[in-house]
Amino acid sequence: RSIRERRTDGRYCIAIGVTTVTHLISVMPESGVLGISSGAAMPIWWRRPIRSGILEAVITNGEHVVSVTQQRVAQHYTVEQLMREFSREEVLDIWKTLPAPEPEELDGEYAGHVHDGGDLELRKLRNAFFYDEESDLGSWVGKAYAPKADGMGEGYNSWRRPGGIVNRYLRFATEIGPSHLDGRPSLIMHYARFDNYSGSMDLIDEIRRLDVGAYLGIYTATEAVPGFSIIKPGNTRSEPDLFGLTGPIGPWVGVDDPELEAR
Repeated sequence: RSIRERRTDGRYCIAIGVTTVTHLISVMPESGVLGISSGAAMPIWWRRPIRSGILEAVITNGEHVVSVTQQRVAQHYTVEQLMREFSREEVLDIWKTLPAPEPEELDGEYAGHVHDGGDLELRKLRNAFFYDEESDLGSWVGKAYAPKADGMGEGYNSWRRPGGIVNRYLRFATEIGPSHLDGRPSLIMHYARFDNYSGSMDLIDEIRRLDVGAYLGIYTATEAVPGFSIIKPGNTRSEPDLFGLTGPIGPWVGVDDPELEAR
């Protein structure tokens, strides 16, 4: 049950509870900041400036607050906007609220989107790694998936070369499993199951569904690569970084050489 009122100081307050108020949500229109408090002793919890109602509070047994919901984000922002306009920390917070796709949901080829959060210096590094057709890898087009009924599957990455040629390689195995980041279910991609560059650094991707045909992903690896991954001192794996997928944009084609990356 919720009660909404406009206070004399211009703020909107929403009291949420069943028989008693468990959480109080305050919205300050002049600054666009959301505050959530739980009980008299709990300090205000601040989030990013509100954009078009993206933030919504969800109460579970009067104990937990989920500040950003899948439905609100999907209604107001595209994957490309999340990649370009939101910081890494903000998108990670969103990713943590999302569900895993169904085991057979991703099927075919999907367009890839790389996160830079609007940081122009980071964008230069990302472009050099992901989008240079003359590089060793080529310009990243996206990923493809071939699911199986048992929940396992496989996939590959697509890369564009000069002249519009598209190569398909860097294979991975897929399964629904617990996230390395928060323990909740994700579609996990294991590159080490195959003999390729990404497998040599134990690259692991994790996908969750933002909306129909729209997915957010994180990745970590054991190697620091400019424009791709950063490992903080004392850590063995890179900081979680972000990408998005939309589609499908085409059917499964398969890798160029099935024997090349086989173990």
